[in-house]
Amino acid sequence: MIYNYLIFTCFFLTNGILPSFKGGFPDTLYVGMESQIHISLKGCDPEDVQIKINSGNIYKRDDSTYIFHPQIPEDEMKIKLYYKKLLCELKTVKVKKLADIEPSFEFENQGFIKKSDLQKSGHLQIKYPEDYPEDLKTTLVSFNFMAMEPGGISVYSATIRGDKLDANAMQTIGKLVKGSRLIINNVITQNKRAGMSVLNIHKQIVLVD
Repeated sequence: MIYNYLIFTCFFLTNGILPSFKGGFPDTLYVGMESQIHISLKGCDPEDVQIKINSGNIYKRDDSTYIFHPQIPEDEMKIKLYYKKLLCELKTVKVKKLADIEPSFEFENQGFIKKSDLQKSGHLQIKYPEDYPEDLKTTLVSFNFMAMEPGGISVYSATIRGDKLDANAMQTIGKLVKGSRLIINNVITQNKRAGMSVLNIHKQIVLVD
């Protein structure tokens, strides 16, 4: 039995027809983000191909594509590719948690902003850490915007499309006084990997002039 297994292994290794990981394989995966693992079958029967990981679950999307959603950070996660119980390839990756992101207005400083600065731009933006992966950066699709007087009375509420306050919102801001509060929530973003998503934030900005 062992002899036959060795002959089988030597045959496939010699002829270079074992399946392998296909394409550029990332060194880092991210918690909660879908990761695709592509396989080059090289004519092998996909029913005899298996992917194993040392933690978490992985499922097969089609004959040559596997999907994995990492759940916890890990310094070393091993991804093993098998064909007929023969280990063909081993990849070691790191799993990291993405840094929390929160949109802020241009010129905003720790939850405070001058009305004059806000009127210059009205642009809501997301600042990312230097090591944030480019393909996970998002664009702002829309957000809810509310303006409240210092006493807590709401004077304006609307859904803003895009990442910039519209003319009606800017007109309202022009009438606000020092101590008024701006509320941002239900921020919808989009990126090419995750599609549309909602940021779970309820952000308050105070006008300081």
